Amino acid sequence: MQNNQYISILTTAASAGTIQFTLQTLDAASNVTIVASCTGLTTSQSETSLAQSIKSQLTTLTLAASYTGTPSSLAQGPQATFRFNNTDHIVEVFSESRFNLSVTSNTTGAIVKVGDVPCLITVAQATSVAYVTDQTFETGDGVAYTNTQIADLIELISAKIITLLNNPIVATTYRHETYGNWQKGIELAHTPVISVDTPSVYFPGNFNFLITDQGTTSKDLYFFEDDGDVTYRFAQEIIDCVEPFDYGNLFRMTYIAGYGRIPTIVRLSLVELVSAEIETGEVLSLSGGSFSVKIGGEKSILQEKLSLLSKYQN
Repeated sequence: MQNNQYISILTTAASAGTIQFTLQTLDAASNVTIVASCTGLTTSQSETSLAQSIKSQLTTLTLAASYTGTPSSLAQGPQATFRFNNTDHIVEVFSESRFNLSVTSNTTGAIVKVGDVPCLITVAQATSVAYVTDQTFETGDGVAYTNTQIADLIELISAKIITLLNNPIVATTYRHETYGNWQKGIELAHTPVISVDTPSVYFPGNFNFLITDQGTTSKDLYFFEDDGDVTYRFAQEIIDCVEPFDYGNLFRMTYIAGYGRIPTIVRLSLVELVSAEIETGEVLSLSGGSFSVKIGGEKSILQEKLSLLSKYQN
């Protein structure tokens, strides 16, 4: 089970102010509720700058509950800890435990989306790309969609792309867990890998030891990651050394994978899909009062665009 949520900043701030977030763990060994106010956000900041500031402040405000990179033991259970990653206008939030994340106050007027998938383009970027590629964000009678409505469409089309690619694109912390069957290594599910954390191996008796790529451990093992493949070798003598993937051992680790920038082709494809959904009648309803958007069934254009994005599929 993955435990990730995303904060997407889709417009700049209309006024200087504060965005307050509430993080509440649900199944930790000891649950916590953290209310974190990100202050000093200004109208001069871009969406990316706002996201960077929010990531920095959330990291500081949750320092006491920071995820260290070492998975908790079986005896401990999931811990109420958090890690934050940033790609462009998006902040990814990871916790060992399941958790709720919500915006409880926003005095900036910026459009902020919180959910289990990131919104892969900002409203300004989508509008700009649509203009230069002769796309349209208008109703059949020529009425332009509002920023809020465009943001809703971006959220829903992002979810479609991410689901079919099985890849949120942005830097995300993942947890990998497998039982040993005498294999010599494992293949991580998500690439490209940005960094890996210290794994833990749990024997059937619940005794555990750590493997590290920092040097020789008491178990004389070195740990390596290359293009998503996790392997190891013995540092010195093999007498009395422990095989981490012996049958029945539980191997658990976390790692960060994704892209430092959202690829241009992903942004372009998203805009084209939003426009196509509108033009082909795939938007079933768009109510101006609540700004709710409902998307209809898949069209062939979705598959056509996704073929261009196959290199990003996990």
